[in-house]
Amino acid sequence: MDDKFLLDIISPLKLLFSGPVLSVTLAAVTGSMTVLADHAPVIALLDTGDLSFIDDQETKNLALQGGFMSFSENKMTVLVNPEAQSY
Repeated sequence: MDDKFLLDIISPLKLLFSGPVLSVTLAAVTGSMTVLADHAPVIALLDTGDLSFIDDQETKNLALQGGFMSFSENKMTVLVNPEAQSY
C-alpha cells in the first residue's frame, strides 16, 4: 500500500498544484475533513476556509472561497474559485 495519492488543484485560470501528497484537510460544507490514501470515494461541496496538504513532509496551505472536491482510486481533484490564495 502506497501512503501517497495524486492531488490536482485547479482554478478556472490555471493549475495551482499537481503532485503526490500524504494527506489533504479541507473545509467542506458538512464540516472539516481529512483524506488519506485509500479513502473511500467521496464528492464534496467546499466551503470558505482552508485547504492544507502535506507534500514531501512540508505542509502547504490554500485559502478557498468554495469549490468542489472528488476523490476516487487514490486521485483527488479540487476545483476552486479563482479567488483561492496560497499562504
